[in-house]
Amino acid sequence: MTTPKDATCVSDTLEYWASIYPWVKIGILGPLQSYFPTKISIPEPPLKHNSFTLVSGYDKVQCESINDPLGPSFISPDHGSDQATNFINRMPIEIIGKIFELAITGSSAGLSMRPAIEETCLCLYNIAGVCRGWRAAVLAQTSLWNLIPIICYRARHGTFITMRSAALAIERAECSNMRLAADLGLFRPAGSPVLEQLFRIKPRIHYVNLRTSGYFNLEEVLNPVIEIAGIDAITELSLCFEPSAVFMSERPDSYVLFGHKDSQLPLFELSLGSVKVLRLKNVIFRAPNASLGSLRELRLQDIMFDNSIALMETLKPLSTASRLERLDFIKIEVNDFNSHTPIPDISILLPNLRTLNIEDMSYEATHTVLCCIKPGSYQTVLLFSSILLSQLGIDIDSDKQNQYNILEQSIQPHGHSTLVIRTEGNDIESRALHELLHRLPSLTRVQIHTTSLSLALCSALTQYPDPADLATVFPQFSQIYLNSESIHNIHEWQDSFVQMLSSHPLEEVVLGGALRVLASEAFNVTGSWLQNGTVKIRSYAAFFVCSSQAHIRQDIVPTTIHTGSSDVRAVNRQLSPEQAQHRGSRGPGELRTINPLAVLDLHQRPPFHQLLINRKAPIAPELCTLDELFASEMDIWTSIRRLGKDVNKNALILQKWGRASSNEAVSDVMFHSANVLIKFSLALVQFSTHGEIIRNRLQAIRDVTNTPEHASQHKLYAPSPPGSSPDILLKAVGTKFTSLLCVSVKTIVSQHPAKICYDSPTIIRDLMKQKFAGMEELARKCNVLAYYGDMLAGELPSEEAVSPTLAYKGKDRTAEI
Repeated sequence: MTTPKDATCVSDTLEYWASIYPWVKIGILGPLQSYFPTKISIPEPPLKHNSFTLVSGYDKVQCESINDPLGPSFISPDHGSDQATNFINRMPIEIIGKIFELAITGSSAGLSMRPAIEETCLCLYNIAGVCRGWRAAVLAQTSLWNLIPIICYRARHGTFITMRSAALAIERAECSNMRLAADLGLFRPAGSPVLEQLFRIKPRIHYVNLRTSGYFNLEEVLNPVIEIAGIDAITELSLCFEPSAVFMSERPDSYVLFGHKDSQLPLFELSLGSVKVLRLKNVIFRAPNASLGSLRELRLQDIMFDNSIALMETLKPLSTASRLERLDFIKIEVNDFNSHTPIPDISILLPNLRTLNIEDMSYEATHTVLCCIKPGSYQTVLLFSSILLSQLGIDIDSDKQNQYNILEQSIQPHGHSTLVIRTEGNDIESRALHELLHRLPSLTRVQIHTTSLSLALCSALTQYPDPADLATVFPQFSQIYLNSESIHNIHEWQDSFVQMLSSHPLEEVVLGGALRVLASEAFNVTGSWLQNGTVKIRSYAAFFVCSSQAHIRQDIVPTTIHTGSSDVRAVNRQLSPEQAQHRGSRGPGELRTINPLAVLDLHQRPPFHQLLINRKAPIAPELCTLDELFASEMDIWTSIRRLGKDVNKNALILQKWGRASSNEAVSDVMFHSANVLIKFSLALVQFSTHGEIIRNRLQAIRDVTNTPEHASQHKLYAPSPPGSSPDILLKAVGTKFTSLLCVSVKTIVSQHPAKICYDSPTIIRDLMKQKFAGMEELARKCNVLAYYGDMLAGELPSEEAVSPTLAYKGKDRTAEI
């Protein structure tokens, strides 16, 4: 297997890596390298690429000497004389297993839950039924059976559950990292043979996906699964509630998790400590004492809250999610919202958050979410459908103006914002869009997915220098993404299209949809715009790749590099005939836009850049001390949280002991004593959560203390490449490195007083007070719980009862305690 001939072409490398990446991700290249040691040449992945540059589909890859004699194999062909089939059957069993895993994983891509489960199982069974060799490969690959499928089918004469498939998966997976996917409907699985088998073998379940339609059976499955898998085993949890038509007229509310079973909530809160991905659809979870320290991704979808206070109570546990990277809110609504009601002072700091997605949410819910989450360097994405946008109406009344004001006040503190408009078969209301853009001046990117790109839409995206518009601020877009199914007479309003692009300080333009079909017209429009040096562009860089069945100048790639706001230089890079021919072999009608700076990074990056990345500069002593303190605090709170889990496990064992006892007094006292121990474990969890807040403050001091002076030293301490003098190095870097030094010096001078935070008596005093206040609170709780536990133990008689038939009369006393 070889790479394409024109390996120097950047787009070819990106396409090749896009097609080979799924094979790399699934781990198939390792066995293949040992199987074909001299016939595989895998290119390095691009260091930096845009998501729009990757082309879906398979690249044309040639395999040399496909009919050469192969080495020994674990599989022999069972039947069939086809040469290709025999070739596959002679491959090693581990390679065939990886290929099957890739095929089964891709069979359910883009499907909803029930069809995905069905397609996954059907693909697995079909592969296993081809021949005895393939069946042996399927049975040997235990990872293919790690899905436990439970689907409830309601028929006219009864209900059918896929118990046999689930039992078969449990048997053949050999207790490896298993995934539980249950689409239950109205089925109550309490006492089912699958749960009994899971309780018996205790597999390690790391993925749980539950969907129900009744208001009663979500906890009945979730709690046993947590007990089976263990408190710290589940890393991905998805819960979905889709009410049945039976309940739609009675109670179409969201499902409140553990709303009527508070005694089981502590176990669920403890299990959330290991969850990395949490998805909730129409399910409200309230876990005030949960620690989400491992959470990486959170999605809340289709949830109706009673009021904004209930929404904020759900968001409060996010204060412990210090590793959260992605946060999605989809179609969240607040039933009773009063804009005059002050929102409590809740500021949730998410230091590692990268993307905050808000999709088709009401203005009230958007206002509440953005007011609770502290602004940061993350990207905020607002997605409006055409239906939600059309609700603003053509005649903007006072109520709509109030909604505009609410949205404007909440989004303005959050910089780096992106607006996404997506149509669902309807046209975009251009006036409502223009009014919305005036209300959101902090937007930096816009993405339009529409059925028709028209003159009215271009006018709505254009910033006009009219005196009437000077009273309001229009956003300055650095990226515009346009995806349209049709373009009506683009050549007639070409000037308006160019005016729209040139009215923003663009850095990147992405054109898709019908613009790919009409690549020639789009090329003419953008080509003339790029050649025009009078357009005011702050910093624009585009790399167009055009191909169509029409005769287009495919041998010229326009690239623009700008050094100032009005300096536009169009550079035409002539390609070789082979490169032009290979570029023309793409699918018909493709037009893509990527950043040529990534091209320069791939091919013109100086060799010392990797040395700059890998070089470690000396760290200041105070930073070393903070790192040691931070690591020590982490060990302490991890140990306390583990102690809380052990105490909770001990309480559950005491409850079982009490249930098994024939003595009513022992059973009653043991039950209430277990509740006391559960409260003690909860106190330990609360204390560890309090400690994690202190640890986050230490991390904030560490980040403030780590001033740009340290970052500049990190860059300046890197050595020069072999055979390079400082003059040659400076010449290679050019003005970019000089400007970097100037900016670093200015930043160091302006932020140098921030290092006082390390020795600030006020901050140290607050930290110590918080630390010892938590210890005092824990000590008081322990004292109270120990006192009541001793009183419970005193209710047991000191001697055996003379007559065992006497009735036990201490239930009222123990309940009172």
